[in-house]
Amino acid sequence: GWTKALHPEDRDIVSSSWAKLIRGEGFDCNYRFMRKNKSVVVVSGKAVPLLSESGKIEGYLGTVLDITELQNHQIALSNSSRMSS
Repeated sequence: GWTKALHPEDRDIVSSSWAKLIRGEGFDCNYRFMRKNKSVVVVSGKAVPLLSESGKIEGYLGTVLDITELQNHQIALSNSSRMSS
C-alpha cells in the first residue's frame, strides 16, 4: 500500500530500485511521498537483502529517512550561490 503514496514522477525509479533489491542487490534511492494534504516529503530509502547461509533471500533490512529539510536547505544554498555570482 505504501506505493500509492509515492509521488507519480518517482514511481518508475522506485520500482526499478525495488526490482534490484528483489534480485539481491541493495536499494538506495531518494524519492518523494505525497501526504493526504498534498504536501510532499522527500525521503532517502536504503535496504539490503538478508540472506540465509545458502544464499536465499529471507527478508530485507531497510531504513527510510525524511530528508525534506536537508534538501530544502541545499536548494536554498544553491539558489543563494547563483544569486551572488
